[in-house]
Amino acid sequence: MAKLPLVKCPGCSEEFSRDEIEDYVHVGNRYWHKECYRKKKEPEEYRQRIHDYCKNKYGSQYSQRNISRQINEMVKDGKDIPSIYRALVYWYDIKGGEVEKSHGSIRIINYIYDEAMEYYKQKFQRQQQQAQMLKGKLDLGTETFYISSTPIERPKRVTLFNIE
Repeated sequence: MAKLPLVKCPGCSEEFSRDEIEDYVHVGNRYWHKECYRKKKEPEEYRQRIHDYCKNKYGSQYSQRNISRQINEMVKDGKDIPSIYRALVYWYDIKGGEVEKSHGSIRIINYIYDEAMEYYKQKFQRQQQQAQMLKGKLDLGTETFYISSTPIERPKRVTLFNIE
């Protein structure tokens, strides 16, 4: 069998042989590592999720152009697109923010972004602790307590009336 030429991954610019690596994706006439292709597609998927979420929440006030512009502004400010989506879900689904006051905008994210990321960070830490507890790796310093039962005192019999 002939040896295939080296191909260059557009994501990481690393050359690899398709004979040696089975973890590649063929898109168009390019060959990507699966991980590089997933990293490239993830922001696009989350961008679409943001639009779908806003479309469901805002109804007739939804404007794709305005939402896209606001997402681009937030990305320029250093926020990543998956975090924008998580902050949006945090505000409306977890905190119960009012949709009517937003007027079809996602600018609330600028104010609640840090709070939302802290919430998801703590949630992730709790999940990790629970997973470790289930595996038995986390020691909580448990102590054994012995509880002794006390005998039950029965009430004395009371005579309500005398027949004599």
